[in-house]
Amino acid sequence: MKMRRRMLIIVMFLLVFSAAVPPQPSRAASDDISGITLEKEMRELIAKGIISGYGKGVYKPGQKVTRGEFAKFIASALNLDMTNTSNVFKDVSPNSALAPGINAAAKVNIVKGKTGGNFGPDEFVTRQEMAVMIKRAIQYLNVPLETGPTKFTDISNLKDEFKTAIVEIAQANIIHGYQINGQLKFQPNNEATRAEAAAFISRMLAFVEQYNNKPAPVKNPYETAVVSNHEVKPTGKSYKTFNDAKNIVDAGQSDAVTYNGRVVYMKSGIVVPDRAALKATINLYSDSNLKTGYTYVSTAATYSSEMKYLTSTENYVKVEVGGKQLYASPQDVLLEPDGTAPGQNYYQAKNGELVHYLYIDTATGGYYASYTVGKAPSFLKEGQPYYSWDGYTFYDANGQKVGTAYQYFQFLSARTPTSYTAAQLDQAIMTKLADLETLYQQNPTTTYAIYKDATKKSKLIGLGSYLKKVESEKHINALLILGLAFNESQYGLSDLAQQKNNLFGYGAVDSNPNQANPFPSPADSVDALAEKFNDSYLSFGDFRANGAVPGNKGTGFNVKYASDMFWGEKLARHMYSIDKMLGGKDFGQYQIGLTNGYDPNDGLNIRSEPKVSSSTLLFEYNKLGMPVAIKGQSGSWYNIFSDVLKFADQFKDGVYVSSDYVDILPIAGK
Repeated sequence: MKMRRRMLIIVMFLLVFSAAVPPQPSRAASDDISGITLEKEMRELIAKGIISGYGKGVYKPGQKVTRGEFAKFIASALNLDMTNTSNVFKDVSPNSALAPGINAAAKVNIVKGKTGGNFGPDEFVTRQEMAVMIKRAIQYLNVPLETGPTKFTDISNLKDEFKTAIVEIAQANIIHGYQINGQLKFQPNNEATRAEAAAFISRMLAFVEQYNNKPAPVKNPYETAVVSNHEVKPTGKSYKTFNDAKNIVDAGQSDAVTYNGRVVYMKSGIVVPDRAALKATINLYSDSNLKTGYTYVSTAATYSSEMKYLTSTENYVKVEVGGKQLYASPQDVLLEPDGTAPGQNYYQAKNGELVHYLYIDTATGGYYASYTVGKAPSFLKEGQPYYSWDGYTFYDANGQKVGTAYQYFQFLSARTPTSYTAAQLDQAIMTKLADLETLYQQNPTTTYAIYKDATKKSKLIGLGSYLKKVESEKHINALLILGLAFNESQYGLSDLAQQKNNLFGYGAVDSNPNQANPFPSPADSVDALAEKFNDSYLSFGDFRANGAVPGNKGTGFNVKYASDMFWGEKLARHMYSIDKMLGGKDFGQYQIGLTNGYDPNDGLNIRSEPKVSSSTLLFEYNKLGMPVAIKGQSGSWYNIFSDVLKFADQFKDGVYVSSDYVDILPIAGK
């Protein structure tokens, strides 16, 4: 009887206790992570919705993690915006459940691709790759990492990027390693498990939270730095204001000023777009208030879009590009003091021709791509590197100016006619296609696969007569149109050319190249280009018109046409190569000048006859530095080709401008 009474009391106690305390989840062997070494970290990420299971208590902690899965984990952990991200990598399907996370992480530079624009989403992620991604995630959150000694015995032969990441996040207590035969190993090449991924991310979040909860140290925001061994290294001295730190640099006592580790002022160097700004392009402005946009440049290949540094303040960075002094937002660009950039664009004279080398930076390292621009200036020594931010003013390795020479086709008016016939243009097309086809036959790799059967399938075949027709009727140089088609359509072999008869990427934008317009035929694509050019880029007075020449980011089409800083130069180099192929008959046919020395508010008058009269006024140049192609001279007047279509058609013998306001350009190779 006493036993039953005791049991009754115990049952009543349990009932009362269970009503007072909320039910707790049962973990005792209810799933496959109970009791594992990294159970705490796994459960934390499951609770936060960063890692999900497979149903019925199955989480597979020992299963290997792919690069795509880990990118998704990171994106979820950082609450990155995964709703409006465009596809970044060729091998990541937009329909993949992992695509939003991969693209979001790529946009903030936490994950990077491999060669050929691929990501490898289905490859298993290694522990060293996870370490690098964790480091980038912490940097994205603006949380500093510290280095220190390492006890890992198996990381000394790794690339610096991996080794540094492992040491720094080990210092942050995010990774621990394994004791094997009395030695601490990181095992960098081991493929990571879901439990290890959870541990890395969980400890990363704890480290960031701990940092954010620390009282902010009392420290002046601006620091001075010096360049040593190609790196910007802090001096340990800080200053309350930008100007206080700037004065130290100006006095020659330091090389740069940093703010939160970012260079904001320097003695000299280059400026490049910052991909971390998460923009396909960045704007450059004509005013220091950053109100009036002048041009824009691509962020896709950071270091190939370099600009010359002039000065900077807290509110702007002043640069030289395309012969113009322009302004960028400090948030959009990176300042690289002399000697710190991983690579720099340069020019070189080879066999009498000018070759441009562009430094292309990738996730796996950088490399140089090159192409022949045109004739080399006579003052360049063969084989020596020269630097230029406009393509015509050259400096040697010591920063000394060595001379100025313009590329003929880059500054030749589109209103000039080519001397080549339709048959000769067709001959040039077929010669080039045959060369490309041979290139594929000699090296039938993926790189050259597009050139297979080039002489049979190119959309440029037989286009010569139509180019000459457009030249005659629309007054746009047929050689220029063909050079542009070479440049934009990969010689008529690109997907847009093959599938849509679109030779010029017409209708495409940087953010969505595939939205380009389809055309019934390649000739229709040419018509669309001619109409667009005559309505805008060649129509002086339109906001896009900055001179009727390919030009650069300061002058010509390229100011507003393409985000590629060297689009105008690349178009001109195709014109040069075709002209060279056909005997060089077009090169140097006209003198080229730049208008100058007048008040743009008053304008420079272009006249129908070489005399001042109200009846002879046709139009005005209200911008400085407009290129003109000179047909001849009448007294103090230059006879030039008209930018404006109706006057080019009406005055086929040319229009007139006062020679007092035109500077003749020195042309390379003349």
